[in-house]
Amino acid sequence: MRKKTEKPSAKEQGQSSSQAAYALLIAEIESGRLQPGSRLLEVELAERLGISRTPVREAIKRLETQGLVSHEPNQGAVITKLDHARTVELYIVREVLEGVAARQAATSATAQELEILRQTMEEDWKYVDRHEKLVIRDRLFHKQIQLTARNRFLDDILNNMRISQILMTGTTLAVKARPTALLEEHQAIVDAILARDADKAESAARYHVRQAFATRLRLYANAQREGI
Repeated sequence: MRKKTEKPSAKEQGQSSSQAAYALLIAEIESGRLQPGSRLLEVELAERLGISRTPVREAIKRLETQGLVSHEPNQGAVITKLDHARTVELYIVREVLEGVAARQAATSATAQELEILRQTMEEDWKYVDRHEKLVIRDRLFHKQIQLTARNRFLDDILNNMRISQILMTGTTLAVKARPTALLEEHQAIVDAILARDADKAESAARYHVRQAFATRLRLYANAQREGI
């Protein structure tokens, strides 16, 4: 006798809609369509994203708890702007966490995971002149290191940190010579992990973040000189 297919409850449907709205808003921020400082108008977002206002409202509240949305006088909900102080704080923490992830990966990676990292690096070099694609590959690279580290607590912390990273405007890959340097730094991390050298892997990862930070500061300085 065939079992009757159970329909999702109203509560489950609501949670699904809210999650979908949240994912769409995150994608809007990552793509740059929603810039830091942009107002979040429920009606406009619901119409543009093709969903109802209630899940949009719930998604905005969730973004607020994560620090991606703040409330400004006479504006309401807006995408949070990362000021210089917050950017510095983020990179300080990121350096430590990325270093720990690389160290863990060097000691816990399976043979299959090592091969994935090797193949990933080999593939990434093909995109050195395709900056938009390399931005995506960069995120995937760091996510793979994070997964290879296999530490649930570290995974949660890094996921939260990466959410904050999407608030940064522009990309450091727009700076001349940075794409090649980034891939060289990634290569050093992978080579250390493949060699099971935990100390070197952590050192290479921390150096990589410091270089990204230095490039980010140059971008800020250039923007200030141009009056942006």
